[in-house]
Amino acid sequence: MRKLQEFIKNLAKEKKLSIFAVEFAISHQYKFLKKCMQSDDLPDIYMKNLGRFKIKKKRLDWMIDELEKNNSDTDKLKKARDVRK
Repeated sequence: MRKLQEFIKNLAKEKKLSIFAVEFAISHQYKFLKKCMQSDDLPDIYMKNLGRFKIKKKRLDWMIDELEKNNSDTDKLKKARDVRK
C-alpha cells in the first residue's frame, strides 16, 4: 500500500495533477476492468500498459460444467459455450 501511495504521489507531481485526480483515474480503470470481467459476455479486455485479461480455458470449462449440472440459466450457458468456440 505504501508503494502505491508513493507511486500516486510521484505521478501526480510529474503530471502536475492533484493526488485526488490520479487516485480517481486509477480507481476508475480498475472498476471498469472489474465490471467487464464480471459480465456474462466474458470478453477479452485489453488495457494499455497493463496487458490483456481473458478467462482461462479451465475456468470456462468448469463454469460450463457447473451450469450444466445445476441445469440453470440457459442464457449464461449459451454465452459461455459461444466464448469457448
